[in-house]
Amino acid sequence: MKKLAMLLIRGSGSPGFESQEEFLDKFFKQLERKGMPREAIEYEFLDWYTPLESQQLELLKRLEKSETPVKGMALRTFLLTNIADLINYRGGSVFNSISYLEVHKAVHKNIKDLQARVAPDTPLVIIASSMGTEIINNHIWDRQHWAHKHNNEPDPLGATAFERLETLIGFFTLGNNIPIFASTYNLDDLQPISFPGKALTNQHKARSFWENIYDKNDPMGYPIKFINTNYKLSPLKDIEINVGGLLTFWNLGSHLKYWSSNRLRKHIVNRVYNLWEVL
Repeated sequence: MKKLAMLLIRGSGSPGFESQEEFLDKFFKQLERKGMPREAIEYEFLDWYTPLESQQLELLKRLEKSETPVKGMALRTFLLTNIADLINYRGGSVFNSISYLEVHKAVHKNIKDLQARVAPDTPLVIIASSMGTEIINNHIWDRQHWAHKHNNEPDPLGATAFERLETLIGFFTLGNNIPIFASTYNLDDLQPISFPGKALTNQHKARSFWENIYDKNDPMGYPIKFINTNYKLSPLKDIEINVGGLLTFWNLGSHLKYWSSNRLRKHIVNRVYNLWEVL
């Protein structure tokens, strides 16, 4: 059976993949109605958050055990396990932070777990949301530039084409956070990742797509072609979509509704099915 590989990447916040599991349940049912069996996709949830979470929870534990009087532990916990992710991770390997390195070791482990269940040249689809878009963007960038930056030494997180994500054929970024990190650098020097994956056949490259999907009411999700000329000339496509219900479609709450959007899920189903048809 012809197969696709898929990585699903969550955003920051409380641990677990409940939203992604609910998405997949409906996703597979819709694909099956179109004639694509769920066995045609091998998938993996990408858990980049655990290294940050362990540090954050240790800090909270030490604060609670200390004799320092503080109030609002619920709010402090929320801030430390959500907003602090942006600071802990620091948005780029240039800082060489422990958190950055540990996060990408965790990313590599999940990719290797998926690799073990598919053929080496299996086309890969990635669906990433929120801060997960920054994590996977950096991971791909690091693999693509490792040799140049390290005098052609072997990449410990990229031993194979699949581990280097060189079979990437479909890339969905939802509620993209990259512009939040972009001001760390000279904006005009920023470069998008090379896409599609260079290990794909020419036929597969012709079918590839990179879609950055955002809600204009979501202040945590952005279009990205506007960043500079390099992004403008890249093959990515910004797609504006309305997600959320009556209480969330018009405000920040929309940032949490990409995975549950029926409209968005149908769009992804159609794109993935069309890919599978021509494998």
